[in-house]
Amino acid sequence: MPSSLRHSTLFLCALLVFPAAAHARQEIVSVTSGPVGLAPGRRSWVRVPKFLLKSRTIKADADTTVVAGSSDSSVVTVSADTGDYWAIDAKRLGTARISLRLRGDSARAVQVDVIVRDAPIGDERKITYSATHRLVPSNAYRGTHAALGPMELEVTLTVRNTADSTRDVWLSNCPAWIRIYSTRDRSRPPVKDVPRDVNCGMGEMHVTLAPGEARVFPAGGFRLTIDRDTLPNRRHYVFAVLDRLHDLKEIDAGPVDIVSPNAGLRLRASLERDGAAPRKLRARVTVTNTNASPVRLEYGACSVVWYAYATPERSGKAVWNSMYHGVPRGAEVVCPLYLATATVGQGQTVSPREFNASFEPAKILGDSLRPGRYYFTARIELNWRTQVLNAGSAVLTR
Repeated sequence: MPSSLRHSTLFLCALLVFPAAAHARQEIVSVTSGPVGLAPGRRSWVRVPKFLLKSRTIKADADTTVVAGSSDSSVVTVSADTGDYWAIDAKRLGTARISLRLRGDSARAVQVDVIVRDAPIGDERKITYSATHRLVPSNAYRGTHAALGPMELEVTLTVRNTADSTRDVWLSNCPAWIRIYSTRDRSRPPVKDVPRDVNCGMGEMHVTLAPGEARVFPAGGFRLTIDRDTLPNRRHYVFAVLDRLHDLKEIDAGPVDIVSPNAGLRLRASLERDGAAPRKLRARVTVTNTNASPVRLEYGACSVVWYAYATPERSGKAVWNSMYHGVPRGAEVVCPLYLATATVGQGQTVSPREFNASFEPAKILGDSLRPGRYYFTARIELNWRTQVLNAGSAVLTR
């Protein structure tokens, strides 16, 4: 009986280090290792991030071409997908070896064995499948009563035996994931398709169902909050994808209307002289709730970043960034990793401490900017959405 059939991304990191031309910089490509097991007609992925290792602690993205090939393209093909991903497609039974290397270094390649074999198939007669979805408050707010704010999309899939005798089905270790379309008829590619981004363990799941028995599986891999604006605020169509090893089955979970968690929130940024300390500028962002219900807020320590521009158009590169204000040249910027939460009531205005800061004009000017009028913006990340606000202007002197 086949084992370790795989059809989602593997993340078992193997590092290849390629010599660089100067300054001991190293070009590194990180790929997944195998072997990979697939059934004919199925797809898996390898992720190939590339970066320059400038020192033991400093990395930078590398614009380096990766070349991939298969020892037998009639069994397995490998092709470039989006981003750092390469797709592995199983064609027929057999074994092939794929190789990935940086262009110009044919002697150093990562090789992954791919075994294509039949997947196990159970007695699936009279097994039915159904899926449902719901929007629920994000984890930080479970059990609260505020109706608006960050939400998560929960999708569940039910497998039910309607026969009068035992039935069985073979599933992946990640039996279901979320697939989202922009149209009900699925005539366009999905706007979100999870398996490439999911790290599933090797192996399978043999599900045996007594007469009338049902099993419920969460469809995972997609976080509405973490994915931020990848889903526009409109109606989408949700499906749970059941991975039966030998094939994929889409089960309609219904439409979902995505609404911005910041709908009805009015944000304002200001920059003015601090009355208590006239030699400083006070920077502040306020949030006013114009909804008829309370709104839940989620933000972090560095949710607001201030920028200064030399012209009123505020175009091009900013001449000052608050993330580096007071940080010694060459030092690393560290932002505390925590999630802050709050609730703003109907008609209420709030300004959490993370939305407030003060700056010395002389330090904004530093040793490279001339005294004069500068024009400011505030980039705020609130409820997993990013917005840029005009913060006015100020005359800066040393």
